[in-house]
Amino acid sequence: MMESLNRANSLFVQDQFSSAIPLYQEALADASCSLEAQIGLSSSYLKLGELHNAEISATRAIEIDPSSSLAHFRKGQALFYQMKFQESLIEFESSGNLGNNWVEKCKTELHRNA
Repeated sequence: MMESLNRANSLFVQDQFSSAIPLYQEALADASCSLEAQIGLSSSYLKLGELHNAEISATRAIEIDPSSSLAHFRKGQALFYQMKFQESLIEFESSGNLGNNWVEKCKTELHRNA
């Protein structure tokens, strides 16, 4: 399954997101790859604009490792683009330094929509 993950990552960096998705899904069968595969899956869905699927994959990554800054960051992005600004703010605040700029974007949107 590690081979599937490596191939998926290779396709992702080549902007072949649709082709990467089934390989990330295949890699999920291997518990040692599941966090990275869920994050890769979430990232691919984000790139394709499949925001609900991106949110689901990021949530599953957080369930695997609640301390994963990158998983919280990806979930924050998926929520932000769905205009769920309050929820995304919480995720970005949980993502450490990765979410710094996004925290401000969320606060701006929340203020604008208040």
